[in-house]
Amino acid sequence: MKGNSGVTLTSLIIYIIAMVVVVAITATLTNYFYGNMDKLSERTNGAKEYTLFNSYFTGEINKKENSVLKDETTESKIVFSSGNQYTFLSGKIYCNRFVIAKEVSNCKFIYNEATNEVTVSMTITGKNYTNTYKLV
Repeated sequence: MKGNSGVTLTSLIIYIIAMVVVVAITATLTNYFYGNMDKLSERTNGAKEYTLFNSYFTGEINKKENSVLKDETTESKIVFSSGNQYTFLSGKIYCNRFVIAKEVSNCKFIYNEATNEVTVSMTITGKNYTNTYKLV
């Protein structure tokens, strides 16, 4: 009698089960990876917003012969002699009419005329940021 060297039904079922296990493991790892990427993106969103604000504000502070117009400055708004105005309103910080930071729950601009420094305190997505800028 000749030996059967073909694929039997039992070996076919074992191959299918092995492939299902491999696909399930790959799907689980992919889901875990993308879930962590979303969480990481949410955690760094506040830092991203603060960095965006900081880049605009630092550029304003470093302009030559720029000063703060103290008559028009309040805790939620600061106005510079260059004509630019930074305003905290409804959870956003505006540079003139453009939004430069979102998800801000608190923001204060404090100008110290004696030292010519501006202190900005803000809370973005639950994290507090405070920085003092010296006008050039």
